[in-house]
Amino acid sequence: MIYKYQAALTALAFGESPTNLRKKFGSGTVSKCYSIALYGYDSWKNKQNQISKEYRKTGKEKQRHSEYQQFTRTEAIKKLGNKCVSCGYNGNIHALEIDHIVPLHDINKNRKKEKEYGITFYRKIINGIKDNTELQVLCANCHRIKTFEELKYVGGEKG
Repeated sequence: MIYKYQAALTALAFGESPTNLRKKFGSGTVSKCYSIALYGYDSWKNKQNQISKEYRKTGKEKQRHSEYQQFTRTEAIKKLGNKCVSCGYNGNIHALEIDHIVPLHDINKNRKKEKEYGITFYRKIINGIKDNTELQVLCANCHRIKTFEELKYVGGEKG
């Protein structure tokens, strides 16, 4: 692998154009060669090892991300009413889901798809950026029933 970089570095040193280098070695190799030329191979390798160590941490970052996502989801559901609008269920917040009153497959026909899930979506609801009149809280059962009715499914067969 190192020979590939050496060849690319040699070509770079002799003034080969970046376009030709990308054709010969690929754009990833060329960007690595620029980094190697800038920092030197040992410094570059140490930097790569440091980056990979950061990604291999104990998983605390993933856990914090998951906890934050759950927190923002809970706050968004609370802002939308904290109970199912169809049956009134409010026993366990994990069984409640945010539903688009007008289905996304109808909304997105004429416009670019937006990210309608995850932390970004929940923060839009909490901060009032997302129009809450388009959203409602449903329990998991009511949400599935509504989805099947919207897709015109009756008894598992398309009607």
